[in-house]
Amino acid sequence: AYNSETWDKFSSATNRNVTNSDTLDEYERYKGVDGRRYGLDPEFSNSNGVYFIDSLRGKIYFDSSLSGKIITLKYISDSLGTDNEMVVHKFAEEGAKIVVTDIDVEGGEKTVSEVKEKGGEAIFIKQDVVSTEDWKNVVDASISEFSKIDILVNNAGIALIGPFEEFSEDQWDQQINVNLKSVFLGCKAVIPEMKKNNSGSIINLSSIAGLVGLQGCAAYNASKGGVRLLTKSIAIEYGPN
Repeated sequence: AYNSETWDKFSSATNRNVTNSDTLDEYERYKGVDGRRYGLDPEFSNSNGVYFIDSLRGKIYFDSSLSGKIITLKYISDSLGTDNEMVVHKFAEEGAKIVVTDIDVEGGEKTVSEVKEKGGEAIFIKQDVVSTEDWKNVVDASISEFSKIDILVNNAGIALIGPFEEFSEDQWDQQINVNLKSVFLGCKAVIPEMKKNNSGSIINLSSIAGLVGLQGCAAYNASKGGVRLLTKSIAIEYGPN
């Protein structure tokens, strides 16, 4: 629970341009409020058209135009649809051409229709994010339609919450597969295409649960912590390229 004074201070820090180094320092101080860490990790800041997301306020900031960039964005609309649709529409507004994927055909096609109605360019592909074959299909379709992939957004996620001792092996596998294995598969699928272009950005969505332990969230914590460190490892390995 936040009192109004704390929230006003936090909001003031996050409402400003987060690409400014002074604001990032201020943001770092306030994201530790009440023992929880929220929002951006400044070490992932980038000046090459990569975004910052303020997870509490639902804002996205861009350092440069995404005009003409090809973005493959996957999400599960039933669980995280509002935020994910906001990301899709913001990318479209910035001029990106978007490949939306989801296991929910109706939700995915609805999002693509909304993008097109606003003058954007997007296609939808049905995808199970834990299927290697589906990832191959997504990459092949993206290349066929747009010739390249500039950006991948790994944004699918579920949250299975419950006491650790009552958590089943099947629940554990489902949580890790959707939240972490899907990121592994997605990165493996697109990196070869990005290497061909000598450029590319991969955006892996983690969570505050990737930074701090939460009660009843052992599997979710493990999955999101895994995403965070997997991202760092891949950045070290492929960033120089």
